Amino acid sequence: MPQLIHDPRTDITPEFLRTVHGWIAEYGTILVISKRLYCMADIDYALISSERDFDRLVELCSDGTKVIAFRGRPVPIAGVVDDAFIDLAVDALSSEDEYILIEQPPKHSDDHRCKGETDYTSSLRVSLEERMGETVTILACPHRWHIKSDKVTFACKGGIDGPR
Repeated sequence: MPQLIHDPRTDITPEFLRTVHGWIAEYGTILVISKRLYCMADIDYALISSERDFDRLVELCSDGTKVIAFRGRPVPIAGVVDDAFIDLAVDALSSEDEYILIEQPPKHSDDHRCKGETDYTSSLRVSLEERMGETVTILACPHRWHIKSDKVTFACKGGIDGPR
């Protein structure tokens, strides 16, 4: 089993929280992805629009969860999947490389994390056809989302890092 690494520099710090809170204040809503240790496919997605909701998301994450926040307001397409929704989503994301599909509703009223998936836009139509009648949110997957930048920040709860 791969080793876990404890590095306090990767922990969720007041600076990390200030940065994300600032992005929420600036854009109103941001995308947050959380990935748990040893769970390659166990990823949650959330559209967060308040500091309180972000702080609650962090609180609910288990130690070792990597919390990734994206600067900028996402442009989601949300609704019940039908033929018109599929055509709209496919047309809207035709110039994008990848998409994020977020299953709705969130887990609980005070927990905005949702299950979902990312994939190449070439498979979006098929993925949506398998979800006819379900409520989803679709948006373009941020480019270079695994690299810290002025548009992406992340931290590992408890400063625990390892395979995801």
